[in-house]
Amino acid sequence: GYLLGGTESIPAPAAALSAADPLSRVQKVFGLSEFDVGVLILAIAPELDRRYERLYAHLQTDDIRRPTVGLSQDLLCHSDRESEAWRNRFTSDAPLLRYGLIQLKDHACATRRSFKLNPMVMRFLLGQPMTPQLSIHCRLSWPTDTAHVTNSPLLPGLLNRLRSGSVPDALALNFTGSGAKEQGAQAIAATTQQPLLSVNLTQLFKSSGVSKPEVTYRAKQILLQAQLWNAVLYLESDLFSELQRRWLPSAIGQKSLEQTAITTFLSQVANYSGITIFTGKVPSVPIANEGKGIITIPFTQKTADTSYNYWQACLEAAQSTLNETDLFRKKILNTSLEFT
Repeated sequence: GYLLGGTESIPAPAAALSAADPLSRVQKVFGLSEFDVGVLILAIAPELDRRYERLYAHLQTDDIRRPTVGLSQDLLCHSDRESEAWRNRFTSDAPLLRYGLIQLKDHACATRRSFKLNPMVMRFLLGQPMTPQLSIHCRLSWPTDTAHVTNSPLLPGLLNRLRSGSVPDALALNFTGSGAKEQGAQAIAATTQQPLLSVNLTQLFKSSGVSKPEVTYRAKQILLQAQLWNAVLYLESDLFSELQRRWLPSAIGQKSLEQTAITTFLSQVANYSGITIFTGKVPSVPIANEGKGIITIPFTQKTADTSYNYWQACLEAAQSTLNETDLFRKKILNTSLEFT
């Protein structure tokens, strides 16, 4: 249509999407406008057919082979008034850049700034696996079995509530103890019929010299992956058992580089609106919710030896948190602010 020089009025790009289309999901999750969807289509076109690079170069000066802000306005807007209205979709607080869906190249002239798709978004739209940089530390799976988790007496009740839809979509869980916690995460993902994104944070942040901007970037990439797939986010780190002491009256001392990396990551996790599970390989004492909105789910290898009062106290704490309405936004944000 527009790309081939047509002048007839055609439906907006978003109007042609079906509910099952990956691009439709991206539009819904990130609140994209019809103009934003058109921008994504312009950006992915060269990935599907390199001839679009020659076409873009023909339509623009200086042999620019990627779509630019100005070209997107020329192709997707019907009038100067409409072009002016959509110009703010390329600002840092608009969805395309705020969520990192596109990467915008610097240029002295604002309308000459070219853009391309975030590789992670491109892979999602094309049905391809995660980027190699993420797949080293992350694993995306589609669990289907909920029948093999027997070492956490509180988990069956939570699974029942998830099936009935009586818990918020944004849910924060703290898995403690030494049982098969990843199986518990798989059971939750299977129950909610969502994929499971497992992240080894200790491994991710163990490299020396990890800067705060780099940690923030990695966190945003992981959260973007989770949002694209609507995944249950399973965060594993040996450091959680130590960091969890911050949620108790006593405080810990000087933080290591890895601790700083984890706490910086947690501040980003507050932006995730799905199910998040925190856990560590080192057993830790289950923590009271203390208004943080985190539900503690204990795991143990010997459930028969655990006292009734202990489990009852954990159940009451979890029930209290489940009854709150504004759960996720308060949970880690306040905690992470204490660390910074």
